[in-house]
Amino acid sequence: MQTAPSFNCHGTTDVGRVRQTNQDHFLIADLQKNLLIRQTSLPESESSQLNTETCAKLLVIADGMGGHAAGHRASSMTVGCMTRRVIERVSLFVGLSEESETEFERDLQAAVQSCRRILLHEGEAHPDCHGMGTTLTLACILWPRLYIVHAGDSRCYLLREGQLTQVTTDHTLAQRMVDMGALSPEEAEKSALSNVLWNAVVADDNAPLQTDIHKLILEEGDCLMLCTDGLMKHVAGKAIQEILAEAGSSEEACEKLVETANSNGGTDNTTVIVARF
Repeated sequence: MQTAPSFNCHGTTDVGRVRQTNQDHFLIADLQKNLLIRQTSLPESESSQLNTETCAKLLVIADGMGGHAAGHRASSMTVGCMTRRVIERVSLFVGLSEESETEFERDLQAAVQSCRRILLHEGEAHPDCHGMGTTLTLACILWPRLYIVHAGDSRCYLLREGQLTQVTTDHTLAQRMVDMGALSPEEAEKSALSNVLWNAVVADDNAPLQTDIHKLILEEGDCLMLCTDGLMKHVAGKAIQEILAEAGSSEEACEKLVETANSNGGTDNTTVIVARF
């Protein structure tokens, strides 16, 4: 794995101006293969070399649904489940080759299915959580490779040389209509179908679950953004591009994006992760 450039990352979540609770969750983590030394006769300088540096970076964002408590629980459990599953496979990340990518991607898809089973069990144990669900957008960075795991309508964007590109595709009925040529992207944004998901991590055995996997090769100077739909409802792509390009840091970009979403209505929870390379 190539040595990654300096990495500046920040995340923030905000309840917005209308909702009483926040059903979004996010996580930013370094994945390391460490050894916890209980006792040794080695000199400190030599024993410290037994620990390894960060081998991968993990960014996760989830937007819960199914009632206040249930949506909050669904997104929380899914972020936790995905994180645990990735940690269990950290040894695979260290030696990941292009030849083993297929296995790696299957593991990521299996992890999402595992999250659904956990939600199903929670729904069976607690009737008020029956049918709860969440979107999921996860970025695993093994520089320079980027793997995106996606279900729902949270999004991943890439800003490169000033141009913003949406990496993920919304799993909404409005986007399906766009794909079929029945709606233009502009019409879809205003359509009520933009709020109707056909795919998400849901505590329902009969609901479909499609997991999209995207792979990109990152470059120095790139900026990556993950966000829930609370941002897109109130901040257009051009404004997002300008804020990401002009911000002096990831933290500044997150604060400005959330502030803009709230100033323009803030009708939903807004969660944003920005990573700059």
